[in-house]
Amino acid sequence: MGVGYLTGQGGGGSNIKSVQRGKSTLAFGVVALNVVISTVDINKSIVKIYRKPTSSTAISAAGAMVKAKITTSVNLELSRIDDIYNGYDVDVYWEVVEFNNVKSLQKGDYVLTNPTTLENIAINAINMSKSIIFASWTTISTSTAMIPVLDIAYINTSTQVSVMSSGFTGTIHWQVIEFK
Repeated sequence: MGVGYLTGQGGGGSNIKSVQRGKSTLAFGVVALNVVISTVDINKSIVKIYRKPTSSTAISAAGAMVKAKITTSVNLELSRIDDIYNGYDVDVYWEVVEFNNVKSLQKGDYVLTNPTTLENIAINAINMSKSIIFASWTTISTSTAMIPVLDIAYINTSTQVSVMSSGFTGTIHWQVIEFK
């Protein structure tokens, strides 16, 4: 199980309730890891990550791409595709941010099926000037070319999110948060 730590409880300005940060490692052969976090309101919290493979040798995109999602009020799930190319560790630096003044939080998993083509995801109407998006994803690619594999994840219209990869299929976990 990964371990996290809490910083900024109650601080961070008028709209941030808390920020939790940590580093967890998906070890050799591990495809999913649950990290215990301090209690958050899952309807007002997002997760963002940065990941770094610990190997300096050529590694597959499938093993290096990590998807993160808050699954319960006290659990953060980190996962990658289960395949034979997970023969190394990946360090995941994560932040769970709980906000005040949230009007809505929409999130979901979307399977990218057409690499290099913009794909659209329908969402409930939001005010674009008060909303932001966060995304993470996994891929089934066995390529060792570590090019940027999720080039685009943005709010396209008030009812649509658009995503695109640079040649890989996979699953994206997207989060759109709208503030009051």
